[in-house]
Amino acid sequence: MPQIQLPIFPAGSVEINRDLACRTEAEQVVYYNGHLPVFTHAKSDLASFRLFTSQLILQGSATQGQVAKAFGVPLVGIKRATKVYRHRGAAGFFVPKARRQGTKLNAVKLEEARAWLVQGEPLAVVSRRTGVLTDTLRKAIEAGRLPPAKKRDEMVGAPIVQPPVDVQPVVRAVNPEPSEADSKPKASPNGWSPAPSLGPSTTLSERSLADSQAPMGYGTTRTLERVLASCGLLLSVGLEFVTAEDVPQGGVLCALPALLTEGLLKHTRSLYRLPPGYYPLESLFLYLALLALVRCRSIEQTRYESPGEWGKLLGLDRLPEVRTLREKIGILCGKEGQAAQWQSRLAKEWMEGVSGDDAEKVGLGLFYVDGHTRVYSGSLGPLPRLYVARQKLCLRGTTDYWVNGLGGEPFFVVTQPIHEGLIAALRDQVIPRLLADAPELDPTQRDSDPQAMRFAVIFDREGFSPKLFADLKEQRIGILTYHKYPGQNWPDQEFSTRTVRLHTGEEVERELAERGTQLSNGLWVREVRVRSSDGKQVSMLSTNLKLDLIQIAAWLPARWSQENFLKYMREHFDLDRVIEQGTLPLPETTQVVNPARRQLEQQIRREHGGLQRLAARFGTHTLPEGATAEQVQAFEQEGGQLREKIQGQTALIEQLKGKRPHLAPKGALKELPQEQRYRQLCPESKHFIDTIQMIAYRAESALAREVREHLQREDDARALLRRVFCHARQPAPRL
Repeated sequence: MPQIQLPIFPAGSVEINRDLACRTEAEQVVYYNGHLPVFTHAKSDLASFRLFTSQLILQGSATQGQVAKAFGVPLVGIKRATKVYRHRGAAGFFVPKARRQGTKLNAVKLEEARAWLVQGEPLAVVSRRTGVLTDTLRKAIEAGRLPPAKKRDEMVGAPIVQPPVDVQPVVRAVNPEPSEADSKPKASPNGWSPAPSLGPSTTLSERSLADSQAPMGYGTTRTLERVLASCGLLLSVGLEFVTAEDVPQGGVLCALPALLTEGLLKHTRSLYRLPPGYYPLESLFLYLALLALVRCRSIEQTRYESPGEWGKLLGLDRLPEVRTLREKIGILCGKEGQAAQWQSRLAKEWMEGVSGDDAEKVGLGLFYVDGHTRVYSGSLGPLPRLYVARQKLCLRGTTDYWVNGLGGEPFFVVTQPIHEGLIAALRDQVIPRLLADAPELDPTQRDSDPQAMRFAVIFDREGFSPKLFADLKEQRIGILTYHKYPGQNWPDQEFSTRTVRLHTGEEVERELAERGTQLSNGLWVREVRVRSSDGKQVSMLSTNLKLDLIQIAAWLPARWSQENFLKYMREHFDLDRVIEQGTLPLPETTQVVNPARRQLEQQIRREHGGLQRLAARFGTHTLPEGATAEQVQAFEQEGGQLREKIQGQTALIEQLKGKRPHLAPKGALKELPQEQRYRQLCPESKHFIDTIQMIAYRAESALAREVREHLQREDDARALLRRVFCHARQPAPRL
């Protein structure tokens, strides 16, 4: 018959549970069952500890939580040890840890590296010639697999050891005498000429030491050119690239071909000029575009970048200081309208490229237009208040209207200092720019087909205006938008299931129906409705009679790509940041809302609210059942007072409404007091930086399309590129 054992343990023991305890005795851990020792192991013997505790747990003598609490170890470690004992037994704790065999430093590479090290080559040179990292070579030297690198003074008089027969590296001699055969460039077997030697590679530590010892400041290693530039004897310094290792953010150079393809340097010399100085014009444009790709959100943030390392990426000794960079940007943005002209040239080329790439859109451009409010929180002059939908607040700021393509790629942006709405922006700014930049309609098609449209403009319900639709149709401009007043739902019998191919290439099933609809001004348009699974119907309008029903159903919802573009630009390119601290006066003839009329409308709305509250009180004012004479008298008295207040409130509202004809809704800016006159943020520098950011975004999009084909998740393309741009690498350009 089993008997109860008292929990009696030796002094100084740590109790695991009522039956088990342990104690440290002379660097040994002894386990007790009551007062009897049952197991012991060295204090540093972790494998024996895991073995015995796992046995206790699997035998039911202790729980995992009791062991973890008694010894103060993580519970997950106890679980892992128990799993090892359950599947592999006691031997699983004493198996030596498997080491991964090296794949780079194999036998051939090891012999090749040994040959170069014996000849006295530094680790950086051996690493470049063998393709093995310097850290791997250093670890092999510490392990005794390779001889230590010898210093140059130790190599004087030492015999040259030839490398193995099967390894044939190119040995670099010190100041060799070039022969006539060596002076001619030799072609490689594939027909390409080899890249010229750029000299020995340098490490990050060596470059940092050289930059800190520069005589004219950190990183100013090209002293002669800087002296000539300061004396006015140098138009701009030439670009010189060197072989360097571990350059921070060197991976951004992989975006350089895409930036040039998008036209970053195509029109710079024809539009912009810099006075003679050290930094070339092209290097500033490249620098700003590369900063955008590595997510440097502001010019001031470049203070925390390594100037010397960025100089290696740009072919200079160092990047300009923040003050110098701001001065250069100020010179480039000194002429108003120059950034818009540069943007217009690029947009025309981008639009022609889109029309040539897709056979379905030849002669028909698709342009998505949407507004974006740039919130301003500073104190440099009063700016008008705008409603910011994403924050659901009325804040001071400026409205930008972006024009994008089908996939979200931007074309250009226009600014409205005084918000007048999407309809005014389309009529006064966007449509004239599109008529000037968009590809012309083929003359043969224009004459033979009266229904052919030059391009289509796609926008949301804010731009709903039958008069605007009619004016655009006369100019052969189609529209795609949502119906602001769709009316009742259509019968279900009119809908049919169609396969719609989205702009991403995905095919989905949609229930579609179409009718002809006459708007309030007598204009007939096409109305297409999409019915969802819950019975809701979305109404879409189009004045283009040539479009297919499926195209309308696919292209209008694709405007969310523009919303995603604006969100991405705010999060990653800091779209709302103020570039230049300053404001400019608006023209005195600018029409603005009359402040007196605004105050009157606010007062009318406020009094209307008070009238509604009085009416609600009067509606809930009732006489209880079985009321006494006193209650009836009080009820009538209170009801009469409420009626008098309602009549007085109504008369006050009518009196306020009578003042409306005497106050114009809008007036000229010059009619306002000086302290109330609106100003605008400096637009030129903002448009200049916006254009560079558009080029950077389009270049990143082009790279993402190439990378997306090789990824399992297409959404990871941009995240992968952001990691690549900020990765350190070895730039070795072929000059």
